[in-house]
Amino acid sequence: MSEIRRELRWAWNSKLILVLLLAAAAATGWNTVSNSSFASAEVGQFLATVEEYEQAGESVEAALQAPVSIETGPGGAEITNNPLRYDYDRASVALGNMSALGSARSAIALSTVLFFPVLGMLLGVGLATHDARSRSIRVRWPQSGLVAFVAAKTMTLLLLVFLTCLATLAASSAAGAIATLLVPGVAGDSGVTAATPRIDGGILLSIAYSLGVGGVFGLAAFAIASWARERAFTMSGLVLAYFLIPILGPLDPRNLILVVGRDILEFTGSFRPMAILGPSPMLGLAIGGLLCAVAMAASITAWLQRARY
Repeated sequence: MSEIRRELRWAWNSKLILVLLLAAAAATGWNTVSNSSFASAEVGQFLATVEEYEQAGESVEAALQAPVSIETGPGGAEITNNPLRYDYDRASVALGNMSALGSARSAIALSTVLFFPVLGMLLGVGLATHDARSRSIRVRWPQSGLVAFVAAKTMTLLLLVFLTCLATLAASSAAGAIATLLVPGVAGDSGVTAATPRIDGGILLSIAYSLGVGGVFGLAAFAIASWARERAFTMSGLVLAYFLIPILGPLDPRNLILVVGRDILEFTGSFRPMAILGPSPMLGLAIGGLLCAVAMAASITAWLQRARY
C-alpha cells in the first residue's frame, strides 16, 4: 500500500489529476454534443413528418396509435408502414438517451473507444518513466523490491483509469440532463415523450470493460516505456499511432475493442463506430489477456535489466 500511495502522490504532484479531469471533460463534451445533435435531428424529423401528415389531411393521433412494422429493403434500408410512428419512436429513444442513465451509458461507450485507451497509454508511460527522471528509483527499489514496485504501478494505473471512468459518468449524467433543458430542438414541447432507458447491470459491465481496455493499453505502453526509458517521444508516438494509423485488420487492438464490446458498449448518438468482421469476442478476450501477459513479462524483464546497472 505504501508504494501505491507513493504513485498516487506522484500523480497529484505532477498535475496528472488535471489530465484525468480534462479527459473526463472531453469525453463528457463529445458525448453531450453527439447525443444532443442526434436527438435534435430525430425530433426535427418527427416534427417534419407531423407537418406532412397534417398537410395531407391525415390524422396524426390515429397514426401514433397504430402499430408499426419495419422491414429491411435493398441495401439494408429500413422500410416502415407507419413513418410517423417510426419517427416518433426514434425521437423518443434519442431523447431518452440524453437522460442521466442514457448519457452515462453512451459516455462510457464513447470513452472506451476514443479516450480510455489513450489515457491508459499516457498513464503507462508516465508510471514507467517518472522514477528514472526524478531518480527516486534509487531509494524506492531497495525498500520495496521488484514485484511490489511493478505491482504498485499496475494497481495505480487501474485505479486512475477507474476514477476517470467515475468522473466521466457523473459529469455526463449531469450534462445530459442540462442539455435536455437547453439545447434547441430538444428542449421545449415537441410532443415526444422520452423513453426510459432500461435499468440493468449493463452499465456495470460497461465500466468493467472500459477499465479492462484502459488497463490493456496502459500495460502495453508501460512495457514499451520501460524499455525506451523516454517519455515525450514515446507518449507522442503512441497517441499519434492510435489516431492516425488506419486499422490494420481484424486483429488490430482498436478493432478488437469493438469486437469484444459488441454486446457491451451502447453507442446512442451520432458517433457509432463499426468493427471489421473478424475474430469472435472470446478470441478477442484471449488476445487481450495474452497481450497483458506479454506486457507484464516484458516490463519485469526491462526492470530486471535496470537492476543490474
